[in-house]
Amino acid sequence: MQQIVEGMIAMIFLMLFLVMGIDLIRVEVDCCNAREFRNTVIMAMENSEFDEGVIRECFNKAKENGYALTVTFHYLDGERATVSDGRFYAKQKTILIAEVKLEYKLVVPILRSEIIKKTEAVTC
Repeated sequence: MQQIVEGMIAMIFLMLFLVMGIDLIRVEVDCCNAREFRNTVIMAMENSEFDEGVIRECFNKAKENGYALTVTFHYLDGERATVSDGRFYAKQKTILIAEVKLEYKLVVPILRSEIIKKTEAVTC
C-alpha cells in the first residue's frame, strides 16, 4: 500500500515538472522569436539603407507581433532622433547607425506571471 501512495506522489511531481518544463520551453521560444525579429529589423534597415517604407513596415510588423519597437537614429552630423512609431519617421539626413530596442512580454502560464523584457542591438 505504501508503494502505491509513493508512486502516485512521484507521478504527480513528475507531471508538475513536465508542465513547468513545457512552459519554460515556450518562454525560451518567445525570447528567441523576439531576438530573431530584432535581427530581421536590423538586416532590413541595413539592406535598404534606412528606407522609409521598410522602416514603417518594420514598425507595423512589430505591432502585429505585440512588440514595442524603438529606433534611435544617429546622423553623420552628430545629431540623433528617437522614433517609436514608424509613421513619424522621415529620412532627412545621412544616417550613420541606428540603435534598435525591442520590448516584448513573456507569459508563464503555470506561474501566472508576466514579464516585460528588452533586447537591444546596433546596426553596422
